[in-house]
Amino acid sequence: MLSCKPYIPAEHQKFVSELFKEAFPGYSPVELEKCIIAANEGRIHCPMLYDNGNNPVGFVFMKDYGTFNFVFYFAVSPHCAGHTYTMTFLEKLFQRDPRQLIWEAERPVTDIGRHRIAYLKRCGLVLNNYDYKTLMPDMVPPGVQFYLMSRTLLSQEEYSEIIRITSEDIDF
Repeated sequence: MLSCKPYIPAEHQKFVSELFKEAFPGYSPVELEKCIIAANEGRIHCPMLYDNGNNPVGFVFMKDYGTFNFVFYFAVSPHCAGHTYTMTFLEKLFQRDPRQLIWEAERPVTDIGRHRIAYLKRCGLVLNNYDYKTLMPDMVPPGVQFYLMSRTLLSQEEYSEIIRITSEDIDF
């Protein structure tokens, strides 16, 4: 079951914090705090995935840019691996909003980067091989580089427009 709320319920902030640290080792806890504040204020969205027992099992931090949604962070609990939770989560997100979904993904130069890209491809996203610099360079570990992934392959024009829009408005 997917529950989409513009904020993170207080009782689930600890879950989000622990899963963020596990899913993004080396990333700044300041970044997580900024995302939680922005989600609680409604400036970004944090849809959460719950299992049948209404326990949180995943989250996504994303921002609505009008013609597309931009995913900053996405994580599903490791105990859900192999149980189609991620695919279900993405299907629910796609059903909820048919616009393009843009995803920041670490380049496949580390095991984590290779695993994430391969997994997101299995979930139906495509890799766009354009040069890309994260919108939050001070918040990620040094030297980490990114690609953008999306529901459909982006043209150079679409890619350029996404970069223009996001670089002008990274409000959180």
